[in-house]
Amino acid sequence: MTSYLAPRRRPTYTSDRIERQQKRFKLRAVTAPVQKTSGHTPGPDPPTPSPTSGLTEGTKLSSACEAVRPRTPKTRPTKRQRPKTSSGQTKVNNRYLDDDRTNEKKQAELSESWAVTHISSDDIDYHDNELKKIDDECQSNASCQTSDPQPRSPEVVEQPLTPATRSRMRFEAWIEGKKHDSDDYDTDLDDESATRGERTGCDPSATDIYLKSCKKLGMTPISYIVRNLCERNIRMRHHYVTPLSAAPLAHAFKTNTILEIVDFTDNSLGSNGASLIASMLEDNMFIVQLDLSYNFIGSGACRAIASMLETNTTLKTLILKGNHLTDKDVLVLGKALKDNTSLSSISLSDNQLGEQGAANFALGLIHNEGISDLDLSWNAICQKGAVALINILKTNKSLEILDLSWNGLAMAGSVALMNILKINVRLKVLDISNNHLNTKAAHNISLGLAQNKGLETLLLNLNPVGEDGMAAILKGAQKNNSLRLLGIEDITVSPSTYHSIADLQQSHDIIVVHNQVGGFSSAQSNAGVMSLFDKFIDENTMDLEALFNAFDKDGSGDLSHDEMKYGLKEAGIMLTSKQLDVLLDELDADKSGTIEFSELLDGVNARKEIKMKASNSDKKFDFNFKTSSYPPLHKLKLS
Repeated sequence: MTSYLAPRRRPTYTSDRIERQQKRFKLRAVTAPVQKTSGHTPGPDPPTPSPTSGLTEGTKLSSACEAVRPRTPKTRPTKRQRPKTSSGQTKVNNRYLDDDRTNEKKQAELSESWAVTHISSDDIDYHDNELKKIDDECQSNASCQTSDPQPRSPEVVEQPLTPATRSRMRFEAWIEGKKHDSDDYDTDLDDESATRGERTGCDPSATDIYLKSCKKLGMTPISYIVRNLCERNIRMRHHYVTPLSAAPLAHAFKTNTILEIVDFTDNSLGSNGASLIASMLEDNMFIVQLDLSYNFIGSGACRAIASMLETNTTLKTLILKGNHLTDKDVLVLGKALKDNTSLSSISLSDNQLGEQGAANFALGLIHNEGISDLDLSWNAICQKGAVALINILKTNKSLEILDLSWNGLAMAGSVALMNILKINVRLKVLDISNNHLNTKAAHNISLGLAQNKGLETLLLNLNPVGEDGMAAILKGAQKNNSLRLLGIEDITVSPSTYHSIADLQQSHDIIVVHNQVGGFSSAQSNAGVMSLFDKFIDENTMDLEALFNAFDKDGSGDLSHDEMKYGLKEAGIMLTSKQLDVLLDELDADKSGTIEFSELLDGVNARKEIKMKASNSDKKFDFNFKTSSYPPLHKLKLS
């Protein structure tokens, strides 16, 4: 569709304005110097007799005015070229001659109207005053300059806005948006005086380095970074951090001695940006947790991270979820983990790891003595790769939490688990949810679970084990003396299975998270996680206030989710990363993103009251119901 532009209207002029312009040009002609003809060449003129010598003052003025008479301009060429005859002479057309004569006549009339013929010498003072008034008026209106000796065209009158112009202006205003002072928009630099020096006792060197780096690269500093460079935790999620903007960040972090936790989840760092962050950690020995999830870091960044892991001795948690890492990328990381002893937790969830990648990564973990938490969920690990990963538990003595959920262990993985669970006493948490484990696989796992002496949490959610497989798992759990939490969510529970679950919970004090009879009600996994947290506090005889103050190193009075999560891992709680997220979401009662001590204390006390009421009601409840009939659903809410 073609756009239509309305023709521009010719400006209209009032008679007073035209008279004022004519008077101005006439007065300028009096004071203007005599113009030279076009035949003069540059340089000093030859000495010639003055044309005004021997004349009176009035005659001199008249001669000067005649000298500045405007010359008649050349006529405008015709639109079409005049045809020529065979002899080369121009063929004359009457229509062209009429047009030329008309143009010459119009130009002559215009020249005569602007020409200066005579001005009396008695009126010079009056004209000078009038010229000053006109010049002052022009300067006040910013419409002309008195230093220009050439006549100016008449002033253009402002025309009303057309509908097209109005719509374009409204669109530009909508694009620019309204001005705001909200802290939620952290892409531009706020007032430097308000952001810098706002906190007392803060070393501004890191901020100065960041601002100088941004100025050198011609970038706009990020206000959130300027405000929080002196904090222990920098959470830069969803800020669209590019490789270019990562350069000044890496330069500022290199010498920062306060920063401990860095989170760049869901940005656009790419391979170059992640490589800059990794090279920064070769010099910074204070950061303990780095999250580069969902940044498409690629193979180049994996090599930079592997090089960093060979020299860095302080980084304890590395999260690389959702970066489309392949088997070759994981091979590089596995080699770097052979000699690394500082890293205790690594997450490669939601990547593209296959059988070969899992086998290559397992080679690096065989001799590793530092990693205790490994998350490989949401990959394509199956058959040989799964067997290779499980077999590292024969020699590895540090791994305590293993998350292999949403993979494809199937029958081969269940056989490997059966053999490992019989001999391994170090593994505490095992998540094998949704791994295509059928009834036979459940029987294999139950055999290993019955002889295991160290496992505390086993998650079998979303596996098609069937009723027979569920009965086998419950029998294995009864023979296990260390198990505290059994997750069988999204698996159909029959009345007979429900009766076995109730007996297991009473006799062994095991929390079983399930979907009730027939799967008519959803499981509440958060209740099981909160129960484990309460048990952890009671068994370790921890004072909540002392625990909170130990995590709150900066004395701010509240803890972020990252600080609380890292502190609980350091304290020794055995939960997967997903379970910790559920726990922190429950502890944060007001959903403010931070956890205060009052929230923590009120939550613990409230759960104790609920547990006491539930125990009193259980004494009045009779569990001796027939397994062939469904019990009332309102009586199936157990702790």
